[in-house]
Amino acid sequence: MEKKYKVIYTGEKTKEFSEAVFIERFTTKYGTPEKAQKLLQISIPTLLKKDLSEEKATEYQIDMQRMGLVIYIEENDAEINIYQTPSAALIAKGGSTVIYSVPAGNGIDWLKNALKMVLKSPFIWFFIMIFYTLLLSGISSIPYIGDLVSTPFAIVFMGGIMLGCQAYYTGDKIEIRHLFAGFDHSFKQLLLLGIFYLILLIIVVVLVFALSLFILPIDIPALLAEPDLFMEFYSEAFLSAKLQFIILFLVFLGLAFLPYAGIWFAPALIIIDGQDANTALTESFKACFKNIAPMMLLGLAFFILLIVILTPVISIVYILGINFNNATDFIGVLIGLSLYMMITLALLSAVYTASSYTSYHDIFHHTEPTS
Repeated sequence: MEKKYKVIYTGEKTKEFSEAVFIERFTTKYGTPEKAQKLLQISIPTLLKKDLSEEKATEYQIDMQRMGLVIYIEENDAEINIYQTPSAALIAKGGSTVIYSVPAGNGIDWLKNALKMVLKSPFIWFFIMIFYTLLLSGISSIPYIGDLVSTPFAIVFMGGIMLGCQAYYTGDKIEIRHLFAGFDHSFKQLLLLGIFYLILLIIVVVLVFALSLFILPIDIPALLAEPDLFMEFYSEAFLSAKLQFIILFLVFLGLAFLPYAGIWFAPALIIIDGQDANTALTESFKACFKNIAPMMLLGLAFFILLIVILTPVISIVYILGINFNNATDFIGVLIGLSLYMMITLALLSAVYTASSYTSYHDIFHHTEPTS
């Protein structure tokens, strides 16, 4: 017979405890501010949950401890001693969390749940993605440093969006304000994660560039002498060595998956689970490689969705370009189709972003949305 466990709050807080952060996170995930305040008034060991599997009890323990409460678990038949201090082995460490390995078919479910989430509030999601794009474009336009700075800030915005997705899963709704929630919650860790991500991207680009100098027929001295002709050198190399270029591209895709895997779950792990940037990056790597099959199926399903939605529009533009003799009418229709494409791409981007949360929720927390 499987052993059952109970979760006990000692009445103590961790050194990193912040009442405002605890109330925000507890309310988002488990209940109301009143319940959070009531829990904070407890000063002696108190039973929070019982009859849980060891896995579920440990997951709940880790979750509450990240919010700043000292929690331990025991078997159901153990007696709670209000004078006992739980041993270090029973207290959740602030590092790793439970990572589930889910079936490959869950990749399709992630996309379905993401679609459901976006279609629940399509206008809000549309404006979130438009503001997100405009803000990053504005940051990128800063001379000299814009492109470098925009990447870490993109992660901060993404963390806020993850908090909005979490609100949806707890029965609330996502709002435009969630786009900026990362500046109020875990800002430093999200920004640090963005810096880690940028460094990983730069390493990948440098490695691929260095490799290209060895496997492609490029005149390196000539390239160094005339760096402005960079694209011309690579165009000539592509025409004379297509196979090597394909190999190089595949190597780039393989290396690029590493920063992608590190960033996929990390913003949610930071802003919802309270992890630091380094731990979140590591946990995201582990979760992606532990669930490589559903991750690949998610990517394939999204690519098919993209093709299915965009192909008719591209076909219409092509047909109109052939059959329209009046340039004014063609431009008018083209503007209309462009607006349609903007809305469609914004919502597709929203679905892709939301799938990051739905996959995170499935792999790190096994519960269904209440919306």
